[in-house]
Parts: sequence; C-alpha cells; structure tokens
Amino acid sequence: MFDTKYNVLLIDDESNSVTSFQALLQNKNYLPLLLTDPTNIQQKIPPNWVGVVLCNTKLTNHSGLSVLKEIMLLDKKIPVIMLSEYGNVPMAVNAMKIGAINFLEKPISFDALLYQIENALAERRQLISQRQ
Repeated sequence: MFDTKYNVLLIDDESNSVTSFQALLQNKNYLPLLLTDPTNIQQKIPPNWVGVVLCNTKLTNHSGLSVLKEIMLLDKKIPVIMLSEYGNVPMAVNAMKIGAINFLEKPISFDALLYQIENALAERRQLISQRQ
C-alpha cells in the first residue's frame, strides 16, 4: 500500500459500528481516530491535514451535516464521506452541495469503504503537494 500512515477521522457516536472499521484500518496502515463528540472538530484537523473524514449523518447531539459545514469552513478540500443508515436522495444531494465527496448507506462493506478512502487520500495528497 504505502509507507506513510494517513489519518482517517471517524465521526460517529455509535462506537460499536466503527470499532471494527478502526481495527481494519489500522491493519491497512492508516491512523484511525474515533471522535464521538465533534464539538471541537477544528482541533482535530490542522492546516494541510492529510486524511479523510468519515462522518455519520445522525449524531446524538449534532447533525452530521452541521459537522460537515464546520469542516468545510476549515478547508473546502478536506475529503468527507458521509455515512447514513437512514439516507435519502435529498439528504445526499444536500451533503454533496455542502462539500461531501460521497454519501454511502450503511451497512458498508470494508472493501467499498477502503476504495473510497484510498481515492480521497490520493486526491488530498496531490492537492497538498500543489499547495507547498
């Protein structure tokens, strides 16, 4: 795969649903970080951060779309993949308009998710190298 470990920020308050993804991502040489409360999201994503965000649309005290908006205020090019058990077309369209690069319905196979992560990271690495 690659030698450098890249960040995958998992924003989901259902830790059981992402714990298995966390272990699988570690085995694939990623640095997964589970964030159950996105209140201070800006502290987790520094400038020129190389990573991808996976964000659940339904969080206990937050809307996934509001978290997406906060991330886009930090950097509109941060790749965010929205995840939902209860997705619908209007929600997906809204997420894409805000800045998500994809909207996936749960349950998601790890291979499909890994493919999306790898593509997003390739684009992010290229963008960061162009900025420097």
